[in-house]
Amino acid sequence: MRALRWISPVLLLAGAALVALAIARGGASLYLVVFVPIVTGASVEFLAGVVLLLAGFFLLPSIVVGAAPGGPVAPERPTSLTGGGGGLVLFGPVPILFGSYRSVSPRVRWWLSIVGAILLVAFAASVWLAVR
Repeated sequence: MRALRWISPVLLLAGAALVALAIARGGASLYLVVFVPIVTGASVEFLAGVVLLLAGFFLLPSIVVGAAPGGPVAPERPTSLTGGGGGLVLFGPVPILFGSYRSVSPRVRWWLSIVGAILLVAFAASVWLAVR
């Protein structure tokens, strides 16, 4: 399970490297608007970099799985039937998770991250094919 925690940082670094390579080769352009960098491009390496960056951001919650000092914490059995809630707020590129996630098992969180990443890649590929 420790090796799975490295997937998100590796995807983020690979995506940033591909975007930087696309900028260096002329397949993408970098603009600075106020203080926000805006990158546009039309090359395959730029698209792959953006997809890897998005997948890496989407898999960031998988780093939290097993982050406790003793490893993953076993979910407690609820004493009542009241439900929990939570959410994800993306403040720019920074994800903010909130809610009662202790009742959700780490395995469920991991599989939801994987399914979400696959859906994100499929959506990005369909948009790229539609524009092309």
